[in-house]
Amino acid sequence: MMKRQEQGTRWERMKKTCFDPETRKFLGRDGKNWALIFVFYLIAYTLLVGFWFGMIAVFLNVCVTVDKPTLTGMHSILKLNPGMSYLPRLSLLNTFNQVTAYPSSVNADYIQKAIQTLQKYSNTTHTADCSSGIPQDFPDLPCRFPVSTLGACEHPENEVNKGMPCFFLRLNRIYGWLPELANKTQFDKILIECTGQNAIDKSLLGRPKYYPEISGVDGKTYGYIDPMYFPFLRQDNYQSPLAAVQFPEVHRNTVILTECHVRGISNSEAIVQFEICVDSKVDVATKAQA
Repeated sequence: MMKRQEQGTRWERMKKTCFDPETRKFLGRDGKNWALIFVFYLIAYTLLVGFWFGMIAVFLNVCVTVDKPTLTGMHSILKLNPGMSYLPRLSLLNTFNQVTAYPSSVNADYIQKAIQTLQKYSNTTHTADCSSGIPQDFPDLPCRFPVSTLGACEHPENEVNKGMPCFFLRLNRIYGWLPELANKTQFDKILIECTGQNAIDKSLLGRPKYYPEISGVDGKTYGYIDPMYFPFLRQDNYQSPLAAVQFPEVHRNTVILTECHVRGISNSEAIVQFEICVDSKVDVATKAQA
């Protein structure tokens, strides 16, 4: 009993363990020991943080460059097979494009995004006029893409209200990619062909109109992109070349499955698919009365 009383109550023993006033130790260590532990961990974590920042610096300055991707050509995930996309994209969630063959609020989103697409080509700084040939400072100075080659689609806001919306097709950018034409003697351009996804859609879609366009030896008409705009090397103000397509004979008030293919390039499977629906004023009014 005396021994337990000498040791004091449990609370007193706990306080003494945390701080012993006789030895002036905190948690069993005096000030010198705690100072040494603090200095040790300070140096250890300083070296660890320094090592981490050093590895990040090596990675950013040696392994990764700002001017070009680390993996290019056949080493990149895209290989040498660029995809194709279309603009304007009315929604990021789907590829459905609905417009009306007359001025209406339905066309507002299309008009806004189509104009924004072409406005990117208004800035001609750091670009070269390649209409008369490739300049000597190419490809450091990329070729300027003239929107005048898009014909009637240079003013898409006028065409959509006629029921002939313009869709701009472009190849996705791949660093250093040069198109390998399948038959340079027949076609020296990158050809684009748009059609329906099945026999019914082909008949409903009708014959497309391309800007610019070229006639093939097979009797078909194609849109095309000139290879002179490649390669893409992350040049300042690089302008991706476009080809525009319209469907003047499209069947109204029907959703039509459409697809555009790249032709004339070796080992290329570029394709883009989307849906078109052009509503006519007469049928819309009839539906409203019903």
